[in-house]
Amino acid sequence: MPGSFHGTCLYALKDGEWGCYTIKPSASETIATAETWLNKRGWEGWG
Repeated sequence: MPGSFHGTCLYALKDGEWGCYTIKPSASETIATAETWLNKRGWEGWG
């Protein structure tokens, strides 16, 4: 897959399914901050 990504990925079980959610680096200090950031975005990853 071409391209690059400079963040991190949070693997989470949401609504009974596992997903990989790309997180903005400044929002990935802890799992809690990553989840808060994703909630604010409606669980749409960064990218």
